[in-house]
Amino acid sequence: EEIRRAVRERREGSAVLRNYRKDGTPFWNELQVFPVRDDFGTVTHFVGIQNDISERVAAEEALRRSETQFKSIFDASPVGIALVDAEGRPFASNPALCEMLGYTAEELRGLTFADFTDARDLYLDLKFFRGLMAGQREGYRMEKRYVRKDGTVFWGALNVALARGLKGEPLFAIGMVADVTQRRDAESAMRHRDAVLEASSAAAERLLRGEDWSRSIGGALERLGQALQISAAALYEKPSAECRAERRALGYDPDACGSPKEQPPPE
Repeated sequence: EEIRRAVRERREGSAVLRNYRKDGTPFWNELQVFPVRDDFGTVTHFVGIQNDISERVAAEEALRRSETQFKSIFDASPVGIALVDAEGRPFASNPALCEMLGYTAEELRGLTFADFTDARDLYLDLKFFRGLMAGQREGYRMEKRYVRKDGTVFWGALNVALARGLKGEPLFAIGMVADVTQRRDAESAMRHRDAVLEASSAAAERLLRGEDWSRSIGGALERLGQALQISAAALYEKPSAECRAERRALGYDPDACGSPKEQPPPE
């Protein structure tokens, strides 16, 4: 239609058309028409130029599909995703990340990632990010603490990749975050449990060997406090009569039971 209109109006025109070769295979064709005028300015005929643009059309279609797929993944992913500029500002954030942090995407555009990173993890994150945007690395991974808008903290597993331009220059970073707070809490609970078991086992073994009660319990409580990073640890024994009976049954001195002791933290 555009070509017909250009001919009627005696002007230049162009259109992209789907044509077919002699063997029936389709191809995309860009047709341009130019009016030719005589010495009096009257259009006498038109010259048409055709270019096979099938590769360009295919590339544009692939790009559109890729953009559509990325948007679908970006919007629906349960993992937090952000596109971050060279200054560390998330210029695009998906719904999952907004929910994690308690900010809207618009609010996040006015912040840098330093604003919602726990101060204890910021140095390392900044070091990695600056190396990334300088083109010194293609990406990095780390687990760090995030600070929500309401001030609460959660652990996130961060995976960052670098997006480059056509000439290889760094453009922006793509950050993906998964909330791993439950896993970290479970690992911490297991470490505490193991520390308690190890300290209790060591104390029991030394007591059964008949070693000094105070030193055995004191050493166990000291190790327990160090492992759990607590300020003090106390041990409460069974009633004396029950303790003596158990030691007598095991063949040890029944009078080795002591009184509850508390071990202050090491200096």
